[in-house]
Amino acid sequence: MQAVADQLGRTTMSEAATPTKPEAVTYIRSLINKSIRVHATDGRVFIGQFKCTDTDRNVVLALTYEYRQPSQQRLAEAAAAAETTGAATVKADMTSRYLGLVVIPGEHIVKMEVEEFVSQAKSRAPWLARLAKTRP
Repeated sequence: MQAVADQLGRTTMSEAATPTKPEAVTYIRSLINKSIRVHATDGRVFIGQFKCTDTDRNVVLALTYEYRQPSQQRLAEAAAAAETTGAATVKADMTSRYLGLVVIPGEHIVKMEVEEFVSQAKSRAPWLARLAKTRP
């Protein structure tokens, strides 16, 4: 792992995996208007266009849809339906609704994912491409 850090000109592996401030700013700016999936602490998932963030890690998404896990009642209904048809698995869809412009508090964000191809990600974040090239 130290070899990765050495190749990137950093002193430790934690520094090698962490972008510099200009790299981080460039990366965040490249996400503007990209489709982002945000997972919240309560299990909800928000998918929308990334607009901005702040120092408290709050995130603003536009054209946003919210997806929620099915309720216990809907799961029970799906299980009963699967049992009567003899299906081996239970299938229940997530519920969704359109929200529009939303602010997601940073303290409630578990994970964020960019919806794009790998080639798009490499061109947007050169420091990630450098790190990927050095990994075995």
